[in-house]
Amino acid sequence: MCIYVDILLITNIYTNYFLLKTTAKLVHSPLRNSKCILASLVGSLFSLIIFLPQLNAAFLLLLRILSACIMILISFSGKSIRETYHIGLIFFFVSFIFAGIEYGITIIFNIVCKYFNSHTCCFYDSFIYSNLSIQILP
Repeated sequence: MCIYVDILLITNIYTNYFLLKTTAKLVHSPLRNSKCILASLVGSLFSLIIFLPQLNAAFLLLLRILSACIMILISFSGKSIRETYHIGLIFFFVSFIFAGIEYGITIIFNIVCKYFNSHTCCFYDSFIYSNLSIQILP
């Protein structure tokens, strides 16, 4: 299976946008579209790490947490440290829920996915690249 960088980035922009908008709704915080789009663009650039050679699992986890923190800081700038921490926790909760839903959909509808493992033995070191049409994304 070939991975097209443009599709990978666009899919991640959509995903990040929906994660951030859902988080904003749950924490009852206004989120301007311009900030959300910018954070989604920046966050999607982190998806390019699947093209890197094997990375240390701890470093990869740290990189993913860093990408989420950067997206949160861009989207919800001007909040107190406590509010930002709360928003970050909700963001991770929403991310886990969305990942579970996506995984469930791929199983139910038998969607072909390719799992990329850049390391061994860790659950947080894999990436899913689904062959989904852009038309099914709202």
